Amino acid sequence: MEARPPFSEESATTDAAPAAQAQARRRSGQPSVTAMALSADGQQVALCWTDGVVMVRRTGDGVIIRVWETGLMSFSVAFTPDGKHVITSEDGVFVRNVETGLIVRALPFLGSAVALVGDGDTLIGSDGTAFIIGRLDGKQMGKVAFSEPLLSYPIDVAVSLDGRTGVAGDYPSKRQQLCVFDLELGTPRRWLRMPPSMLYDLPAERAGQRPSPGATPVLLFLSSTGRLLSVTGSYGSSLYNFDSGRRRELLRCSEIGVSRVDFSHDESLLGATLFDGSVRIWSMPSGRLVEHREADSKEFDDVQMSVLSLDLGLFAANRYNGALSVTDLHNGNTKVFPADPTTTS
Repeated sequence: MEARPPFSEESATTDAAPAAQAQARRRSGQPSVTAMALSADGQQVALCWTDGVVMVRRTGDGVIIRVWETGLMSFSVAFTPDGKHVITSEDGVFVRNVETGLIVRALPFLGSAVALVGDGDTLIGSDGTAFIIGRLDGKQMGKVAFSEPLLSYPIDVAVSLDGRTGVAGDYPSKRQQLCVFDLELGTPRRWLRMPPSMLYDLPAERAGQRPSPGATPVLLFLSSTGRLLSVTGSYGSSLYNFDSGRRRELLRCSEIGVSRVDFSHDESLLGATLFDGSVRIWSMPSGRLVEHREADSKEFDDVQMSVLSLDLGLFAANRYNGALSVTDLHNGNTKVFPADPTTTS
C-alpha cells in the first residue's frame, strides 16, 4: 500500500511518546472505551476511547506501542489481517499504520460504522441509508440502499467473512431494528426487532457508569457464512438462525451484563464474555451451554469492554481503571498490565 502524507491535524507519534501520552490522559481523568479489537494473530489489541484516542497495546507484555489523538470518538475498530494497520470509523473511516503512526488512507464515504470483510481488503460501511462497499486502496465499489432508512446513523455493522451478508443496527428509535442484507443481490433479507434484553444505555457507558437497560443494540456478530447472527446488549445475547428462522435467547443477565461474543470459524461454537470476567461457550446451532468458566479473581468485576477469540483461545479485557488483562483460555492463565506501563519497547 502506497502511503499518503498524514493530515495536518494528525502526524506520527514519536517512538517514546505512547506511554507518556497515556499517563497524561489518566491525570486528566480516565475516559471510557468505545471499541476494542484483537489482531488476527492475537499479539495486539486496539482500543478506542471517548476522548478520541486510539491506542494499540501488545497482549504479551501490555506495552503501549501507538497512540493517536483523533479528537473524535470511534465505535468501530479493526486490524488488517497482517496487523500492520488499524481501521477506525470517526467522521469517516481512517486507515493508520501502526509502525509509523501515519494515516495512509481516508475513506469518508464509508459512513459512521464499518466492518472488514474476510479478504482483508474490502470494507462494508453504513451511513444509515445504505451499505457502502469500499476497498482499502480508497475506491468505492458499490452501494446497497436500505428499503427504508434507519432513523439515525448505525451504531454497529457486521459482515460475514465471505462478504455476502451484512447487518446494520439502528440507534435509539421507536423501531429499534436491525437491517439484514444480501450484499450480493443488493436486497434486504429482513428487518429484525430487538428484544428488551438486547438494548443498551449508551449515555451511561459514555459517562463511565455501569451499563443499564436502554434503547441501543450494542454489538453485532455474524458467523463466517452469515447463517448465524448474535445480537449482544449489556443485558443479554440472542442468537438468530437464518436457516430455521428462529431466535434463541442464549443469555440474559439482570446484574452482570454481556461484554463480547465470538463465533468460532467453523461455526460450531459461540462464546460470550461477561462484565465479571467469566466466559460462557455454547455449541452451535443447538445453543447448548458446553462451558461456563468463572473469572479467576474478583478483580474482574470492573471489566469495561473486552474482546474474545475462540479460535485463538484468547480473552482480553480493559478495566475501568485503564488496566489491560489478557487470559489464555487453554490454560486459564491471566496477565494484568497497568494502564501506564513504564516501558515502550
